[in-house]
Amino acid sequence: MLYWCRLGNNLSQYCIGRIIANALGFNLRAPPIPGFPNVHALATGVPRELRRPQVIGGQRIDLDRIVADRTPRRIIVRGFFQRYEYYRPHKDLIRNTWLVGDSLEHSAPDELTIHVRAGDIWKGDRDAKMVHPEYHALPFSFYDNIVRSRRWSRVRVVTEDRNDPMVRKLVAAHDAELRSGSELEDFNLLRSSSNLVLSVSSYAWWAGWLSDAKQIFFPVAGFFDQVRARQRPSAWRQDLWVSDEPRYVAIRPDGLTGAWTGTEEERQRLLNS
Repeated sequence: MLYWCRLGNNLSQYCIGRIIANALGFNLRAPPIPGFPNVHALATGVPRELRRPQVIGGQRIDLDRIVADRTPRRIIVRGFFQRYEYYRPHKDLIRNTWLVGDSLEHSAPDELTIHVRAGDIWKGDRDAKMVHPEYHALPFSFYDNIVRSRRWSRVRVVTEDRNDPMVRKLVAAHDAELRSGSELEDFNLLRSSSNLVLSVSSYAWWAGWLSDAKQIFFPVAGFFDQVRARQRPSAWRQDLWVSDEPRYVAIRPDGLTGAWTGTEEERQRLLNS
């Protein structure tokens, strides 16, 4: 297994590989992921003849068909697999064994933690890079309404870019504490939260799902939006809505229409909506 992209995607890739390896009794070749001591290769001790490779990718796979095929083969994981249906049957193993992390001190029960995704979702004035049309930034009103919904003892904003205008506006408007550390440090802050506001991000999703948070505010936007997902080709349909846990609070932000462009015009509109 070769991991693609960053931590959130790597956790999905490892779990899919381990689910398949467990079901078939295959060896698992997987590099470690720092901060997750139980992420490692597995050796079954049963020799397998590698007759043919099978590459699985995209978001949506026929997992039942893959594990029903007992043919000895090398399965190459080359996708993202952002569909909760794959992880739900294994949630106890994933949370309590496979993806255990460092021992964390949980935040107070009346604290709120907000994750703001920045960086790669934005296109600079002179930046010709493509941004993903489903990785929406969120409007100020989305965060503001949640913060004002009750009296929190502390509001904390976690982000990779402390200079992002939305981050600065939230910190100023709500006297919030700003945290921006390493990828793992920020992940653990989100994972230790008692009340968590997600960004449209697999990184934030994994931190929330692995957490003991009592409330997880889930923005129905971008690839988190099941309605939009159904408009994409079947193999690329994500679906990370957690339907079996009442702690998830789905909120559809106002003013989000069409595909995400990541332009400065979009930024200003969201800052003022």
